[in-house]
Amino acid sequence: MIDLPTLAWRSGRPRRELAGALGVSVPTLERYLKLNHAPAPMVQLLEILAGRMPWDGFEHMTAYRGAIYYRDQLDGLPAAEIPAYHWRLKELEAVRVELSRYQRAPAQYLLNL
Repeated sequence: MIDLPTLAWRSGRPRRELAGALGVSVPTLERYLKLNHAPAPMVQLLEILAGRMPWDGFEHMTAYRGAIYYRDQLDGLPAAEIPAYHWRLKELEAVRVELSRYQRAPAQYLLNL
């Protein structure tokens, strides 16, 4: 079982800042910590803010100052963008598919528009 108060402490953020990063009010955060229960996405985000990557395959990623970094890259993914990241990947894949169609048969692609 995950200990939410410990994760909050490990994040190193004051309650007001942590509540803002999680998108909830301070009283709501306090209630979650007191009950040691919160919605699953919030628990995962709290784990990330505490520097813990809660998923398999994320061993090379670290969380620092509200962003996720892959290995030694300088640009991180801000925590507020994490929920939208899945959809961004889907959009990028759709663009890749369209580009590959165009590259395979440009004349036929243009006729199908």
